[in-house]
Amino acid sequence: MDTQGPPRFGGKIWLGLATLLAIGSMVAVIRPVRKLAPLPAPTTPRPDKRKLVNRLLNARQRAKRWLPGRALRARLAPLYRTVFLWVSGYRGAVADLVQQLVQSDDSVLDVGTGQGLIALAAARIAQRVDATDSSGQAIDKGWALAARSGRSVTFRQAPATALPYPDNHFSLVLSGLLLLALPRSWRQQVLQEIYRVLQPGGRIAFFIGPAELGAVPMPESQWQRFVARAGFVSVQVDHPQSLFPLLRARKPWPEKTV
Repeated sequence: MDTQGPPRFGGKIWLGLATLLAIGSMVAVIRPVRKLAPLPAPTTPRPDKRKLVNRLLNARQRAKRWLPGRALRARLAPLYRTVFLWVSGYRGAVADLVQQLVQSDDSVLDVGTGQGLIALAAARIAQRVDATDSSGQAIDKGWALAARSGRSVTFRQAPATALPYPDNHFSLVLSGLLLLALPRSWRQQVLQEIYRVLQPGGRIAFFIGPAELGAVPMPESQWQRFVARAGFVSVQVDHPQSLFPLLRARKPWPEKTV
């Protein structure tokens, strides 16, 4: 005779109810967390890039005045350039310039290339890129960066007033901050030399800001007159309110003779 009674499920039922109660408690805790308002944005405003550029320029002037000897200043110059490029947003402006203007079938010249920032960026798109600078040290640095990046750029040491190229040679001539840093009389000479090596219908583009970098600051209208005086047409300034306004123009086609 079986004396074992019917199975008891009371313990299992209580265990199930306790589990459901625990899950409900966790949901009640988690759900309000998800509904919390997002953290407020920082109230500290972002620093003005123009003010930062002015501070860098002032620091450079103080360094020229107080640092003992040219050797030390020369060693600090690369650090200054790196900080300037990072703080001012110049690299981004160069990337936008190249993306908007350089085409795959262009032959590009970068005048006053420095360390080749514009030339190396253009070499990712254009079939041929040349770059010039009056500094042999800058040219050596450009060759080294081109070899490291695997991009094809021909660097040549030459002043911007005497470019070593034949007439009507390039479809696009770019320049970063070179013309901005030149004296006013040299700016006109450089523009005329760029006009000479540019093909008819070819384009030119260079930055005319920040004005604080200029050897002789000029307003936008005067820059446009300078470029038109060199023979260029369709002169216009893009992003005039930005830190790096971009002046663009083109060389006219020769008039047809009847």
